[in-house]
Amino acid sequence: MTTLEHFDLYLKLIRRLSSGTRHHRQTIIDDFDMTERTFDRYISELRNLGFEIPRAKDGMYWIDRSLSRTELANLVYISDEELTILAHAIEAIDESNALKSDLRRKLSALLDPTLITKSILHPERAHMVKLLGIAIEKKQQVLISKYHSGHSKIIRDRKVEPISISANFQMLCAYDLEDRMPKNYKISRMESIRILDTTFRFQQQHRELKSDPFRISGEIERQISFSMTLTACNLLKEEYPLAAEYISQTNDERYLYSGPVYGDKGVGRFILSLPGEIEVLEDNELKGYLQKSIKRYRGNF
Repeated sequence: MTTLEHFDLYLKLIRRLSSGTRHHRQTIIDDFDMTERTFDRYISELRNLGFEIPRAKDGMYWIDRSLSRTELANLVYISDEELTILAHAIEAIDESNALKSDLRRKLSALLDPTLITKSILHPERAHMVKLLGIAIEKKQQVLISKYHSGHSKIIRDRKVEPISISANFQMLCAYDLEDRMPKNYKISRMESIRILDTTFRFQQQHRELKSDPFRISGEIERQISFSMTLTACNLLKEEYPLAAEYISQTNDERYLYSGPVYGDKGVGRFILSLPGEIEVLEDNELKGYLQKSIKRYRGNF
């Protein structure tokens, strides 16, 4: 690894650990494709540089904001007024632009998340994000009131142990106490949040769920590939900006998406919206999902 690559890894690790949430050791190792020995060395070197990284027994790592945030703020200082102007400018960018999520993520990594949520979110949602952050830090269970589930189409309360909040403040990863498994919840679908007196009871089962470029989360990753026209390629980049890094041009008229998914619903919805523009390659599971979806659609008419 070159000196530049080492430096880049240091910056990414600092951004991750200073994001305001705690991250499990194994999640970081997997995400950065490093060995346990390399991880330990980087953590040790960051501590030597003055970053306060508590020695947690539960495998969770973070940079203590109360002790290290000042050092980060000195590197990139932005006043409250400047932050408000900058945040409003970012929010004016169209959601389909990949730069928007990147800018949000960089702000949340270097600055106080409380300031950012006040600047870029609706007051009610900012308050919920703040409460969730407090619950995560104090390891307390929360009650999500009247959550609108897009999967079950049911509105009901959910009792969870919050694990982490996404960098764009749109998603909560939490351990569902009823289903006994980690799930992702859209904060926009929550009516309110109440912090409970009960502390975490199932922290050993906490895992951060990953999402694919089509915004479907899960734990079992699968690689798929499909060929598409220029029209489909442009729409894919506009509607799902994170898919761009998995796209390559095969000839003057065709493009190839080859990347991960955690389920068929997200990518399937995109493919079905462009009949004749996309050809699925090899993946029989995805083909089966598309065929069933087409049969259901025809049965409604």
